[in-house]
Amino acid sequence: MCSGRISRPTSSKDPCNTSPGASAASAKPENRSVEKALESRIITALAMLGIFLGLTFFASDAVYALVLGLLTAVAGWEWSLMAGVRGERPRQVVAFVYGLVALFCLTFWAAGEPLRWILLAAAVFWLGVLVLLTLKPVRDHLGAPSLRLLVTGLFVCVAAVTSIQAVRSGVEGHSSWLILYVCMIIWSMDTGAYFVGRRFGRTKLAPSISPGKTREGVYGGLAFAFVMHLLSMSVAGGHVDGVKLLVATLLAAAVSIVGDLYESRMKRGVDLKDSGHILPGHGGLLDRLDGIIAAVPVFAFLWVWL
Repeated sequence: MCSGRISRPTSSKDPCNTSPGASAASAKPENRSVEKALESRIITALAMLGIFLGLTFFASDAVYALVLGLLTAVAGWEWSLMAGVRGERPRQVVAFVYGLVALFCLTFWAAGEPLRWILLAAAVFWLGVLVLLTLKPVRDHLGAPSLRLLVTGLFVCVAAVTSIQAVRSGVEGHSSWLILYVCMIIWSMDTGAYFVGRRFGRTKLAPSISPGKTREGVYGGLAFAFVMHLLSMSVAGGHVDGVKLLVATLLAAAVSIVGDLYESRMKRGVDLKDSGHILPGHGGLLDRLDGIIAAVPVFAFLWVWL
């Protein structure tokens, strides 16, 4: 118990003030901040889900292509920062070029032979990165000039949105559902990798890029993706080729981790925590879509063209 003479001056460090009630009061602002951030994250996620479902199932091809072009421009804005571009005007130019090229490809190359080559090139690129990460650890000093990163970003972003359009419009009767299916697979992969990695993770996957990711987490993510595939097949019945879908699913799920690592490596190279701030509570657009950007071209090539 605290005691003392009444005439003693009161100090801000008086032991009498270090009571549980005082500590709880000081912790309240921090708790409110955490709760507010979580609330913002949930609201943003629900809004994104609603917009995604509305566009995927109800938008016309023209509107869908326009939205994909705008998203590519936003991705270009964020990618330019990770590529080391500084200054608002140069980044605006990069965003404009990304969006313009995406709209061109979505308008004129959304089907036929050009699309086949885009999907093939993107699938080979991401599968190649997957093999390299598997065979050889990535080190901190590995990097690339800004121009090379900008060209790479243009290619992978345009290939991703073109692949999404191909899946949505290229399979009669299943198109919109397949887009939802791919996203659910990637979300399952992320969820499984997170929880299994936290509980059982021992072997680091790429410690110089993303110290929190483990091989055990990847295996857990693939298991979650497989379960999601089984659940989806039980709903679809015999209306899809199950073996073909499983192969495309597992490869796409594995490649989604590569997309995550690729973006993490770029952010680490320029000392960024998030690719942007467009999504309250989530960071940038690329922070949420890095896995999908890598996975969709692989899935689209295997599913649509094989």
